[in-house]
Parts: sequence; structure tokens; C-alpha cells
Amino acid sequence: MVRKLIGLVLLLGLGINSLAQDVQYSQFYAAPLYLNPALTGASELTRIGVNYRNQWPGLDQNFNSYSFYIDHYIFDYNSGIGLIFNGNRESMANLATNEVGLSYAYKLQLGEETFFRLG
Repeated sequence: MVRKLIGLVLLLGLGINSLAQDVQYSQFYAAPLYLNPALTGASELTRIGVNYRNQWPGLDQNFNSYSFYIDHYIFDYNSGIGLIFNGNRESMANLATNEVGLSYAYKLQLGEETFFRLG
């Protein structure tokens, strides 16, 4: 019991010292799948979008972020499906990360004009 408690305290303690930065686009609503997966297929059309941000361009330590997404609404299933690609480059540490994600959302009709979207 004591070993489990010590292990839990150590595990929780590791998260306290963690530092991270998440991409913040200045026009966050232009990246709907990145903002919220429930927005997949929300336009009920096929959407394609690209986002780019060069953070701190005047400094030696800049941070470039880019994102590409595509989503489509399927009327027969009340569902939206999407694909998102995110990439980041940090110049000082010469670090680059890339992510690919699939997104799914379901549109549930609660009333005549009321809907609930799960993503």
C-alpha cells in the first residue's frame, strides 16, 4: 500500500515540472478541426483549409506552425469525417514535430431546431 502511494505521488510530481507550448493561431476559428473535433463536418459541405503562423520572426528563436485539414459531412449517417495534419518547427533547438489525426463527429437532433454534436 505504501509503495503504491509513493509511486502515485512520484507520478503526479513528474507532471508539475513539465513545460509545453500548444500552437495558438491568431484566427483560431479558421482551424475548426484543431479547435474542436466536434466541428468536423459542421459546414455540411466538404471543407479544405490551411493555416500558418510564424511566431517571433524578428528573433533568432522563431517558431513556425502549419496545419492542413479536410472534412466532409455524410448526410446518410449524420456524421462528419476529417483528416488533420499539424507541423511545428523550432529554430533554436532545430526541433520539428508532425502529427496526423483522424476526426469524427456525430450530429444528434434533440428537437426541431436543436442539435448536439459529439466529436
